[in-house]
Amino acid sequence: MPITTHTHTVTDEQAGRVDLVVRDLTGLSRSKLRGLFDHNCITVNDVTCDDVAVRVAAGDVVGVKFDPHQGYKEKPKIWEDNAFKIVFEDEDLIVVSKEAGVLVTPSSPDDQNTLVERVSNYLSRKRKNAAAGLVHRMERGASGLMVLAKTPDASQGLTRQFRDQQPSRSCIAVVMGTLDAAEGGFESWLGTRDNLDSFSMQEGESGGGKHAITRYKLLKQQEETAVVEVQLETARRHQLRVHFAEAGHPVLGDKRYGKKKAVHDRWNKKRLAMHCHHLAFKHPVTDRPVQFQTPIPFAIRRFKAGP
Repeated sequence: MPITTHTHTVTDEQAGRVDLVVRDLTGLSRSKLRGLFDHNCITVNDVTCDDVAVRVAAGDVVGVKFDPHQGYKEKPKIWEDNAFKIVFEDEDLIVVSKEAGVLVTPSSPDDQNTLVERVSNYLSRKRKNAAAGLVHRMERGASGLMVLAKTPDASQGLTRQFRDQQPSRSCIAVVMGTLDAAEGGFESWLGTRDNLDSFSMQEGESGGGKHAITRYKLLKQQEETAVVEVQLETARRHQLRVHFAEAGHPVLGDKRYGKKKAVHDRWNKKRLAMHCHHLAFKHPVTDRPVQFQTPIPFAIRRFKAGP
């Protein structure tokens, strides 16, 4: 069957959700539109787009390629929540991909719709008063994989692993500037200021500090930024952000540690350009190694692809 192809440059009037642009191009119903996104038929600036809610701006090029005689059925959604996506679940734990901008746990009495609250609401559908047990953290502005416990035994086992720095975590990040080496790392002792900012200090300084080790590989050097894969050998508060910022390469979008240096014309997101895409640990009940991966968010993939 012949393949139908549409390529369209977004106008000022069309700027907004990409699914509305695709609807105008194809005339398809909402369910069929979602099917095209689920089957990788849509691109924005030559980058595959699987999210109907992605926003496009004037000048972006939207591509549609599909067989009009094939039924691109929308893939079933396990659970709809704008705070997280479910990656894995069993009787003992749940692995989710946290969305950027979602606070993991309340930092003040007024904080609502945190990740722990939203996951607990999901779990309560099956078991009354079920609660998600927090065993590690993630920055509000970042996205990616997290594991939460569903039982006291799982909570104890996972907490012990994260306390002992046993799980393996890898992040994709976009940092500012030019990196001199294809791979490298940082090692320091991280302390905390009165305003809760983290900073590197010398071992043995007053106030102590926590040992922090960050390793990275350069994936792509761009004109003003670098895309790196980061291995967190330890997981201290704001570790990745502090280490790269102190080296002169703040994470894109990091207003806390990068200030004006972390700004780029092509990054208008309120999030950090940082995503935890790989997580591995031992199952706290079976003791078997498990590992999970999640796709890189479209916003980071589009930035990596270049203008």
